[in-house]
Amino acid sequence: MLAQKLYEEGDVFAEAFNFSPEGEPAATVKDIIDALIRKMGRGSYSIDETKRNLHEASFLRLDSGKAAACLHWLRCCRRKTA
Repeated sequence: MLAQKLYEEGDVFAEAFNFSPEGEPAATVKDIIDALIRKMGRGSYSIDETKRNLHEASFLRLDSGKAAACLHWLRCCRRKTA
């Protein structure tokens, strides 16, 4: 959808958009990576424990409102089936 808009209308849509599963429970990055590895049947990652003390927000949630408003985007599947 975004690629089509970029192709058809150019730089007007050359911005950042979030696409998120509205109304679903929050998932950590680790949850998403673990799910991708399970789905693909292979893969690995490591967590750099020396970076644990860096300041980061403890909770962030993607807002797909801009994608819905500008692109008329609607979620078509749940995170577990995506």
